[in-house]
Amino acid sequence: MGKVIIASLLFVIFLSTQALAQSSNATVSGTVSDSTGALIPGVSVTATNTQTGIVSTVITNESGTYNFASLQPGVYNFSAELSGFQTQTYTKFELGLSQQVRLNFTLQVGGVAQSVEVTVAADTLLAATSSSVGGVLPEYRMRDLPTIGRDALELVNVMPGITSASSNIGTARASATFAGIYAGVGAVNTMRDGITVSDGRYSVGVFASTSINPDLVGEMRVVVAPADAEMGRGVGQVQILTKSGTNQFRGSAVWNIQNSALDANTWNGNRVGTTPTWYNRNQITGSYGGPIVRNKTFFFTLFNGQKMYSRQNIVTPVLTAEARKGNFRFFPGVQNGNVDQIPGGTGNTAIAPVVDVLGNPVRPAAATGDLRSESVFGRDPLRAMDPTGFIQRMLTAMPLPNDYRSAECIQLQQAGACTATGTASTTDGLNIANYRWVRRGDTVIGNQFGTEEDTNRKQINVKIDHQFNSRHKLSGSYTWERQNNKSNPSPWPGGFDGRADREPSVFTSSLVSTLSSSLVNEARWGRRYNVSGNTQPCDLPDLRDALYAYLPSVNGYPVIPQPVTFGNHLLQATCNSVGTSSPMWTYADSVSWTKSKHTLKGGAELRLAKTEGYSSVNFRPVAAGGAGNFPVTGIETTTIPGLIGNNLTRARNLLLTLSGSLSSVSQSFRTNSPTATEFLDMRQIEQPPSRLTITNEWNASLT
Repeated sequence: MGKVIIASLLFVIFLSTQALAQSSNATVSGTVSDSTGALIPGVSVTATNTQTGIVSTVITNESGTYNFASLQPGVYNFSAELSGFQTQTYTKFELGLSQQVRLNFTLQVGGVAQSVEVTVAADTLLAATSSSVGGVLPEYRMRDLPTIGRDALELVNVMPGITSASSNIGTARASATFAGIYAGVGAVNTMRDGITVSDGRYSVGVFASTSINPDLVGEMRVVVAPADAEMGRGVGQVQILTKSGTNQFRGSAVWNIQNSALDANTWNGNRVGTTPTWYNRNQITGSYGGPIVRNKTFFFTLFNGQKMYSRQNIVTPVLTAEARKGNFRFFPGVQNGNVDQIPGGTGNTAIAPVVDVLGNPVRPAAATGDLRSESVFGRDPLRAMDPTGFIQRMLTAMPLPNDYRSAECIQLQQAGACTATGTASTTDGLNIANYRWVRRGDTVIGNQFGTEEDTNRKQINVKIDHQFNSRHKLSGSYTWERQNNKSNPSPWPGGFDGRADREPSVFTSSLVSTLSSSLVNEARWGRRYNVSGNTQPCDLPDLRDALYAYLPSVNGYPVIPQPVTFGNHLLQATCNSVGTSSPMWTYADSVSWTKSKHTLKGGAELRLAKTEGYSSVNFRPVAAGGAGNFPVTGIETTTIPGLIGNNLTRARNLLLTLSGSLSSVSQSFRTNSPTATEFLDMRQIEQPPSRLTITNEWNASLT
């Protein structure tokens, strides 16, 4: 045995690099002495978990030292007993996550039936041997402190040394600073039951792959200055211990409703007269735990569900009825402006309102003539109405305008205070105006990968703790989660919306084995599995056929058109789908060895991670509208007197849009292997191309 121990320690020292993943269990050590201060060997020290009834026992060595290298956090009674001495007991001693506590006993000479009982105040938990700086949120604080989105990681921001840099609905932990250092990707290591659960890919700061409800947390420890050798990876640590079952059956249920009607408006919203976007979020949480076999096997389960509803006020530019026919309307000598346009400029550069609130033409004072309507067709020999039929399909789907203000003023609900003097808006009232409508959905922020809290979610958590005997204890937990919400929704009613999906899962387990009174081994293994995707209509089976019927097709290729004035129409963006699948397995083992008055702890960790990401960016041809190398002819101030400034540009763009003129066409071609002799296109590959990245690593430490 001695040779094995020495060989193991030498191996650990040899492997020592930067860090070892922290154990979530606590360590309690100390000495046992008599009233004269003499250390006593052979004393039986017992740790009894008052919640589960599990008992652990060690014997003091020749120097009177004992060590519990790995105790599950909870409330304990510690007692030291030896024949001829009074038994001394520390009662209701609460051990926290990854805590290192020194607890000394002083035994008095007396009969076997005599005992001394000591109640330890909670403040004594601060007398730990760790050099790291941070704070702890125990279970009762996790339960009592309010959160916006029922997300335990929001409470990170209440800890000393941490400031929040940004905040969204339910995402106050989206980014933060730990002791003055920005918590971006990889800056903070978020751990759960000793296994890293950080996303590791997206810049979302303090984040876990799965949602962590406060009712799931037994304790959360936040370290802002990791100094211990075990505190590896990142400038900060967020360590979470999930709840375990006890000898009592206990459960809880929470129905949390968050409705924007009950929220206070922002200061700026009150100033300009806007109201918040309407949303209604229902969260249902139910948990239950207890014994499977008393004093031996325990379970804890939790269901976490969320349903999101939203209504957003959408303002999108559309062509007026006359403009769809190719008739461009204007007042000579002035540039078209919305009903809320502040007149400005001098001479022929003036921009002034040319419509009333109903879209009826109104002649501005600076105009040099009455309203004119000029057809943009028949002037440029290279451009006529789009022969493919797509533009006509787009116009059929395009709603008619119902608001003739600028988009800025519609959003601010303040006429006359939205545009600067002489500044052109996207719309001009006569040819392009706004369509205002309410879009119903299931998200407010519309994040592409569902990493925000305003998503639909279903989550199931299960944890099992089992004691084989007094020497071996096994613990395991599993979380299954599904999230989804719309992404890149169409700016027009009846359009084609994308979908964001996340399917993360987390598995953690540990086996603590007391090999002898001086040797304890803790093995951990687990898997964090992240699957996320932002799938656009081109890759959604239930939308693809209808979308392809709407889009133009050239030689079997569905083409994504982006007309000059309407790059987004029934389809927003370029139909690019992206996604990743990122499993990471973690294997770790640590050994604690007590010799005389010294305790050595060492271990190593292996992480096997890979990411397979796919992307269909430019996988389908994208046709960008524009004049290209052939400028528009026939639409000039000389050929259409009084057509100046922005009106001249808008008239040309109207022709480019209706004719379907293109400035460029782009498409990506891929190869699947370095020995490929030809490029592949979308007709030859059923799934978007993917790329595999493998990032394996190991580390070790000795303390």
